[in-house]
Amino acid sequence: MIKEYIKKIIESERYEAFYNIIENEDISVISNNKKGTMEKYFSKSAKINSTRENMYSIYIIDNENIVVDERIKELCKKSSLRSKRMLNGYYNLNHFGNEICLYHDFNERTFYVIGCIKDCCHVFWSYILKWILTEYVLESGVHLKGTLIERNNEGVLIIGGKSSGKSTLVNKILNMDKKTYFISNTHVVVKRGIALGVHSNINFRKEMAIDICSKIKKLNNTKITGCTNLDPIDLEYKLKGKCKIKYIIFYQYNNKGEYYCEPCSDKDMFTLLSMYSEALNIYSLRDDLINYYNGNVNKIKKILNNYNQNLIDVSKYTKNYIVTADACEEELIQKLLDNIQ
Repeated sequence: MIKEYIKKIIESERYEAFYNIIENEDISVISNNKKGTMEKYFSKSAKINSTRENMYSIYIIDNENIVVDERIKELCKKSSLRSKRMLNGYYNLNHFGNEICLYHDFNERTFYVIGCIKDCCHVFWSYILKWILTEYVLESGVHLKGTLIERNNEGVLIIGGKSSGKSTLVNKILNMDKKTYFISNTHVVVKRGIALGVHSNINFRKEMAIDICSKIKKLNNTKITGCTNLDPIDLEYKLKGKCKIKYIIFYQYNNKGEYYCEPCSDKDMFTLLSMYSEALNIYSLRDDLINYYNGNVNKIKKILNNYNQNLIDVSKYTKNYIVTADACEEELIQKLLDNIQ
């Protein structure tokens, strides 16, 4: 029912974009509003023209001129706890907004989202993309919230609390060391020992965005009103898709000119990864996991045990550090680079 309902809506106005979000995982985003194709979230390097079989399809329907059929709302409400919450305006974590109709067809690998376009965009980034990446690694891997770069052919995973300055730190490193590659700013997938990243745009706070745009000619006229998304290509970063992690850094911002770089055991880093980076927990996706496996407790238990072991393995063979520094101070960042070479 919902499939036919959505396709009828987009008959008169249809926009579509394709993205490679991780190595061999592509998505198609279809909308009745150009803004609904999610271009603001992805780097130009992530856009593709071709499609592959069994890719995820996400339908984003702007309801500005649509009265949503009550039967569709009821269908969404009964489909999952997540869908029920979104009808009440609660999307995920601290993301709230207006009523959203969400329907996830697991078998067809399709999401249907109906609401005002701004809220649909929040749902895409705060929930849908996170679930797709987590689903990608459920059988063998782990999905982390973190920043990933490669320096001297060695991967550096940087984790930390929200608004801890990870993006600022990485931007400074990439500008100081032109041999460093950018892999991901937010989403990192580790599968069979290899870390892969999503080439999404990077969200900088206003003051940082102003500073960055003033130094890059083609960004001089960028309109900055608050937090601003900037494309890694426009930032002139060298890009890569994957690497093997050699270092994990838990980063804390400090603007007092202080610098600390302390070794961290693999057990302590596992704890930090669990608290700040492990996607199933911090993105509150466990209810979705139950829905995905139709409440099969034994299957879920096995998946979580494997997932937990994969997370342990991430930090088991790496050099781990807890770092406190001011990401804007080149002298302090150089000390950090000297520590990881």
